[in-house]
Amino acid sequence: MKPPSCPSVDGWVGWIGGSALASADKQHEMCRNECVRPTLASMTDANQRTATRTNKDTSILATSAIATPAPKLSDRILLSDRRAFFAHLHPRPFLISAVRVGSVTASTIFATYVTDQIEYESSNEKLVTAGQITATECDDRNQQWEEVQWSMRWSDYKMKVAVAFARFQATTLLMRMYERIADRRLKVGDDVMDRLTKDAFASGRRKVERNGTDASGNALTRSEMVTTCLWANVIPFLADATVQWSVVAYGYYTYWKGRQARRGKDEELAKLEYEIDGAEEDGGDIEVTVEGVEVAKTPSTDFGTTDAVDDANAICIPEDGWDSEE
Repeated sequence: MKPPSCPSVDGWVGWIGGSALASADKQHEMCRNECVRPTLASMTDANQRTATRTNKDTSILATSAIATPAPKLSDRILLSDRRAFFAHLHPRPFLISAVRVGSVTASTIFATYVTDQIEYESSNEKLVTAGQITATECDDRNQQWEEVQWSMRWSDYKMKVAVAFARFQATTLLMRMYERIADRRLKVGDDVMDRLTKDAFASGRRKVERNGTDASGNALTRSEMVTTCLWANVIPFLADATVQWSVVAYGYYTYWKGRQARRGKDEELAKLEYEIDGAEEDGGDIEVTVEGVEVAKTPSTDFGTTDAVDDANAICIPEDGWDSEE
């Protein structure tokens, strides 16, 4: 503010008053800038810190001083663990499955052999203690059992591996078929299909990396893996149950057919004996046809009924009797 050009007293008084007012306004503006702006800045910093703490996925209860980590969302693509329909027939998985089935079958045979051997040797030791056999006889029995059982149990190893491998492949094919039915026929959503086709082992590794290895992270991983394994084993369980019940049904059908065949042979033999006995009482000729073979003896008094029964038995009854397994 410039001083007045006139040297009057009133002019100087006005100039001094205006300068004082201008100085007071300037000081007020400076005070406002110094007081208000830091307050706004502090409020902005507090909001930023709150937002940053919220973005760290931590939820703090008002009644608790312990921060519980919330589960983090996975960025995995849905259905990324689902296998192709014939993926198990590719060279690498096919070889791995063959080695796995062979190893499991061999370990089962060996474990059963060792268990039975221990039980047999224990029973022989009890006989030695009771004085029924000597220690030398016990050793001879054990040696003989080992030689017979070892070769007998491993003689059909190839057949057992072939059957187990065929069942494994059938179960896998049924799994893929059930997955396709659920996806295309039942129109199951992608989120549910992802749970049904998820690889439990790979999912466990992902959960450990996501949740951490501390106490709270391990507890969260365990609770999540229970649900994951339940969902991931629904389709394999259905496929395995289908194969098991198919094997049981086929075994029962085979047993029923064999039983019907044996019953038919018994009825045919009973009918043959009845006709022979009737011909013998009448004193007439014996003409019986068994399984397409005609047995004719004329007259019955010339050769007797015993020969006719023996010929009929030779045709109908097998050499090892009726109790032999077919």
